Amino acid sequence: MLSRKTISLKTEVNFKEYPFRLNHHSGIITMGSCFSEVVGEFLSNRKFEVLSNPFGTVYNLYSIVNLWKHALGAKPLSDKHFVEKDGLFFHYDLHSSFYGVSKEDLWDKINLAAATFLEHLKGADLMILTFGTSYVYTFEEEIVNNCQKQPAKLFQKRLLSLQEQISVFEEGFHLIRTVTPDIQFLISVSPVRHIKDGVVENSLSKSLLRVLCDLITSTQVHYFPAYEVMLDELRDYRYYKEDLIHPSTQAEHFICSLFMECLVEDNAKKISENWSKIIQGIQHRPLQPGSESHIAFLNNLLKKIETFRPYFDVTKEWEEVKAELPNA
Repeated sequence: MLSRKTISLKTEVNFKEYPFRLNHHSGIITMGSCFSEVVGEFLSNRKFEVLSNPFGTVYNLYSIVNLWKHALGAKPLSDKHFVEKDGLFFHYDLHSSFYGVSKEDLWDKINLAAATFLEHLKGADLMILTFGTSYVYTFEEEIVNNCQKQPAKLFQKRLLSLQEQISVFEEGFHLIRTVTPDIQFLISVSPVRHIKDGVVENSLSKSLLRVLCDLITSTQVHYFPAYEVMLDELRDYRYYKEDLIHPSTQAEHFICSLFMECLVEDNAKKISENWSKIIQGIQHRPLQPGSESHIAFLNNLLKKIETFRPYFDVTKEWEEVKAELPNA
């Protein structure tokens, strides 16, 4: 007779033991595809010290390293990559969320992001990278990150070879270590499928990225199998959003929960779980605001928030709750 004890209904991904664990004092930076932003937001909501995608979404490894070079003063971004569109200025090496009312305004924003990145890097313990695609676009023979919706005739599309990606990662890896020698890297292939490249082309692109991850793994570079979890443990379209490309919120939460399970200290995990209850309390909308029971609830919530001060800054949440009290 079949039962849950005798049959497995899904393929589970086995995780290797990682040589480090994170807590709320660990400095974390995420960069790469939009999934790196998902991980960054998940950790930030649990009060970890995270700088998430400081330059916006970066789809390919070459562009990630270009941004590192700019931030660390090794090679500035190209002045030729500015483009004006509808009265605003964009840059081919950054996501479209970076724009300015003038070229100078955008330069200021880019350099502020670079300075913020460098400052966080100095105290970082972990760099999380999610690689989105092996395909790149070139503008005047230079690889760009974002075509900024400019005419396709301006760009050439090509596939980065495995050796090209290995070389550019090694260059970037050594550059980052000039600032933070002991930083750890956690790399993964983004589970978001680049279907616009084509289904077959996406498979080729992701395959190269997966081999890349295997070849650059070292004592400081570790692989996190987000891609395999999405393809095997969550092998069902119900775990995708309506576009059938991006993981659903449930899938994102599941993968991020595996991250917590494998990479976060037990005490920090417990603190995060308890903090999630605080957030639920803050988001609670009372039936009778200002009633005695509501005021008692808020005062109790303030006391609970205070207990987290030894672990991280709770000023924002404390003031938010305090403001709901009458005569606050």
